[in-house]
Amino acid sequence: MGIEGIFHANICVSDMESSLKFYRDILGFQVLHDFVIENEALNRALGVEKARVRGVLIRLGDDEKATLLDLVQWLSPGPAGPPYRQLNNLGICRIALKARDIESVYQDIQAKGVEFMTPPQSVKIEGAPGETKFCCFYDPDRTILELIEGL
Repeated sequence: MGIEGIFHANICVSDMESSLKFYRDILGFQVLHDFVIENEALNRALGVEKARVRGVLIRLGDDEKATLLDLVQWLSPGPAGPPYRQLNNLGICRIALKARDIESVYQDIQAKGVEFMTPPQSVKIEGAPGETKFCCFYDPDRTILELIEGL
């Protein structure tokens, strides 16, 4: 088909500095590129009349082929609406982050003041060997993220 993989997922944020503190300082992402863009091609590509956005591409680890997160702050027009309040909304509902030791990561992140929906839960997924552990938590705008171990 010509599709090679997932390059990045976007997360719309209300305050880039607050979000960078969270994703960089608490979760350990590294900033790869920080930019502001405002031009006609962007407007056409995004289907908006006039846009000015700040984007920050971030990545976990050093693998240059790793999927990136693109934090996007809409400077003009500003962000609209709240993030999903529950996981059964249509559309992208959460982003899962792999963890080697979910209990340790959970304790570390929770100690930094991050709000979790629940502690890690063990779930047997049909057809998968062993159990999978996961839990969900919120970023500064209450976008839902997930930690997952196993699977």
